[in-house]
Amino acid sequence: MMARKDYPESPVDALFSLASMVRERYNDIKFMGAYAYIFISIITALLLFLFYIGLKSHYIGLSLIALSLIIAGLVLLRMIVIISRFIRYFVSRFEVINELRNRDIFVPVPEGKDPLERAKNYIVSNEENFKSATIREIQINGRRGYIIRGRGIFSPYILLLEGKDMELKEITAIERDITSVVRKYGIPSRLVIVYTARKYDGLPEGLYTYIIEGKAAVMRRGKEYHLPLQVMVEFDGKYDIIPPVMA
Repeated sequence: MMARKDYPESPVDALFSLASMVRERYNDIKFMGAYAYIFISIITALLLFLFYIGLKSHYIGLSLIALSLIIAGLVLLRMIVIISRFIRYFVSRFEVINELRNRDIFVPVPEGKDPLERAKNYIVSNEENFKSATIREIQINGRRGYIIRGRGIFSPYILLLEGKDMELKEITAIERDITSVVRKYGIPSRLVIVYTARKYDGLPEGLYTYIIEGKAAVMRRGKEYHLPLQVMVEFDGKYDIIPPVMA
């Protein structure tokens, strides 16, 4: 048996290596899940037709068999959706944690007249999809912000807002306040909130956990949707950026 000191990597590194292997297979798993969903949907539709034929022809036994298979097919489709969402959430969490683990701890702040403009300049200069973005300044309950929309009419947009109090209750208040924007423009690809701090020792634990666990949500048409949330903290000419968890 190998002694603990002889192991080639730490338990944490081994865990990340295992998670990386899962991430590498994600596209294949997603394709197979989509293929299975389409195949079962077609079979279920054919069984529905068979159920109808059985009823019309008074073949009760055939109709009952078709009905039981239809129910089984619907259950399988629901299970595929749940599993796909879980895997997508796992991959998103892994990518966020891995980015925090591997990237430079802090990045320099670009030029701009105020924190909000500097954050906007950072996004459009560092993200390929938004380098030629259309930008609209907005006000939400006295809070300044920008809608940064990528190339094309149907491109996703980022909702960038200034933060005032670096607390969880402010984040949840913002989630409620942006419903009018969501109603008009749809759900943003992510909500970015920029804070400034004279002395900074990291986000409050509750707020950090809220972001990393992907708990942010927004209401639209009476239904709750996941809201990717990113926080940028400007201090001493640097950013601490907590990336969003994508659904």
